Amino acid sequence: MGFDEMHHFMQGFLQRFSGVIIRHPWRVILCSLIPCLFLAGFILVTPLQLSFMALVDRSEPLVNRYMVVSERVQLGSQLMLLLEGESESDLDETMVVLHEELEKMEEVSYVVSTPPTEWFEKNLAWITTEEDFETLLSLPNKVSDTTALKRLQERWQKQIDGSATSQKGARLVLVGLSSDPLSISMNDVLSGNSPYEIVERRTQEILQGQESKGDFTGFAAIGAQDQKRTLLSIRSLTPLSLLAVLLILRFVEPRFFRLVTIAFPMLLALVACLGLTGLLLGSLNFIEGFFGMMVFGLGVDFGLHLLVRMREEQSRTEDFETALTTTLSGAGPAIIAGAVTTAGAFAIIGLAPDPTAKHLGTSGSLGLLFCLILMLTLLPAVWVLMEKNRSQEKSTVLNIRGLSTLSESAARHPKRWLMGSALIALVSMLGMPRYHFETDLQKVFNRDVPAVAVSEKIKEIFGANTTPWVVSTTTLEQAQSAHRAFEESPEFSRVFGITSVFPVDLQQRHAHLRSRADIFAQQRKKLQILSVGPVYLSLPAQQILSIVRNFEEAIAQGPPKIHTLPAGLRNQLIGADGMFLTFAYGHQASLDAKQMKRERLAAEALHPSAAGMGNFIEVAMNGQRSWMLSVIMGIALFVALVLLVDLRRLRWIILALTPVTFGVVVTFGAMCWLNVGFSMLLLLSVPLLLGLGVDDGLHVVHRMIEEPDLPAHRATISVTRAITMTTLTTCASFGVLMFSNHPGMESMALTLLFGLPVCLFASATLVPALAVWMGLRRPPA
Repeated sequence: MGFDEMHHFMQGFLQRFSGVIIRHPWRVILCSLIPCLFLAGFILVTPLQLSFMALVDRSEPLVNRYMVVSERVQLGSQLMLLLEGESESDLDETMVVLHEELEKMEEVSYVVSTPPTEWFEKNLAWITTEEDFETLLSLPNKVSDTTALKRLQERWQKQIDGSATSQKGARLVLVGLSSDPLSISMNDVLSGNSPYEIVERRTQEILQGQESKGDFTGFAAIGAQDQKRTLLSIRSLTPLSLLAVLLILRFVEPRFFRLVTIAFPMLLALVACLGLTGLLLGSLNFIEGFFGMMVFGLGVDFGLHLLVRMREEQSRTEDFETALTTTLSGAGPAIIAGAVTTAGAFAIIGLAPDPTAKHLGTSGSLGLLFCLILMLTLLPAVWVLMEKNRSQEKSTVLNIRGLSTLSESAARHPKRWLMGSALIALVSMLGMPRYHFETDLQKVFNRDVPAVAVSEKIKEIFGANTTPWVVSTTTLEQAQSAHRAFEESPEFSRVFGITSVFPVDLQQRHAHLRSRADIFAQQRKKLQILSVGPVYLSLPAQQILSIVRNFEEAIAQGPPKIHTLPAGLRNQLIGADGMFLTFAYGHQASLDAKQMKRERLAAEALHPSAAGMGNFIEVAMNGQRSWMLSVIMGIALFVALVLLVDLRRLRWIILALTPVTFGVVVTFGAMCWLNVGFSMLLLLSVPLLLGLGVDDGLHVVHRMIEEPDLPAHRATISVTRAITMTTLTTCASFGVLMFSNHPGMESMALTLLFGLPVCLFASATLVPALAVWMGLRRPPA
């Protein structure tokens, strides 16, 4: 079937269908409502996974390794509380109060604060390095040499303080939440009932009665703060988005009830889409909620094209039925072709392995298809009912000031416009070498995340950060080997783990102690005599005597058992599965995926089990790039296929692709000139830009084909009135994201705010200019 035959077939079908709508509006309404309400019913039986972790791709190897480590170590639920104050005694008192109060909370699984000093002193024989141990063994023979004893005491104190990360004027408290903040339902996050917020509020209440101040950080705190602020922003901006769209629609249709007739199909499409998406994917998450914002900006486009065309037809004739038939048969083919391209683009995204892309693509494609069907059935049927028993009013054509002047000028001087546009495109392309992909998570999530600054301060004070690499080993010897390897690596600034407490082989140490049992007995007798002698000998003798007695007790009791470790140490150093843990910290408190990848490769080279939050960050910022390019290429091929099937002729296809080609080149060139870092959110706007840009070109081309005798600029003006309004509504729908305080969402909004008007400009000027230049239309008389 050739193009002309297909076009006439589609027009004939829509003419016959409009006759059915006019004769049987109630049947059409019922046939539209019943399937949608039936599908909407599946929402009631579909599991809701309203947490961020529902979007995590657990099949990705790096993410899976992080999830395994997180479950073992509870990395995702561990908070770091930085306490600061001028008085050391006040800080210590605050730590004790916080420890006691937080441990009482059901939202807290453990608290690590004050160092287990008594335990360290009791287990001196096991926590001492080989060098210090040899010094200890020589002390009974050097009672008068207090320098060595003093030096050892300073080193022990440093070891004790190091386990509790205590510094002058600052303390670090570890708080384990009972659940990962990113696994909490969005409803609890928005209501302020998440475990993190409950613990954070209680902590600040406790600190109000203390001299010290404290703030939380850790990836759990960063994620919780970003999640809360972003969700609150979206919740407040979504009604503004709908209001902005409705205000713009008032320019097209001042009658309130007719505006309601457009809103109703969109809402019905939304619930039907959610029901079918849940049926296909087995669950719903908050990504489907994001479609609620998109449907107001995209689904309304179909209704707008019908409204504008209806006004135009009613300005020509007072017969409503004739106007409706001409509207559906005239605008319908282009609406269908444009909807298929945009819905198809989303469907291709839905084929990606990433859960976020899968849910966004599936809900987006289904939602747009439902909008298309309802706008071509339910909407005109309701119009038929509204027009019955009403006096017919003469409508006026929607006038967009300056639009006709631009289009006519482009048709009169096609070479000037085409050369000027080519120059703009060339300048835009010159900025593309400045392209860079944003890999720093901190530059993509919400700006209002105080935990990031706290993290940097902790790195400065303690040398720790929120993204340690964790090594799990089955034996202490393996842990000691890994510990030494990380300490020798230049990639890591600090290593802490079971080896920090037990630096030697405990069985060998026990054997060494037993071999000296007789010597210890002799030394004990000698020291007992010296301890009652002259003052300059008695004091050090008493201290050394306690060490010897400590060794003798160690011989009798043997190495400490893991289950006897203080709870604070056990939670830090032993995993939930009983494996020994070693933590390695990089030099920077960074959330940059590039830095995370360098550290990961270095960590994996030292020990194959190394994993951490960096795995998650690396995948979140870089992982999707591997499939995103293939998705974009797939969308481009799909668009080309739709145009080939729809238009058949190369010159018409070139005309239809002109707005989107010019729009994409200029938009992304401008983004590069503005030094905007490309991110996954920005790239997700590509399907929108492609779909809507092609939609603009298709409408102009279809109008030219529909009326061959209509001059290029007049055909363009007729359609771009509606395109102007659809551009405004989509920009209004997504433009509110510019106030989200979220760089990722802002970049997405900026892309559409810039790209869609460029596509509109190209549709109004370049399409008629190119049509005249290629000989498809004559210049204006």
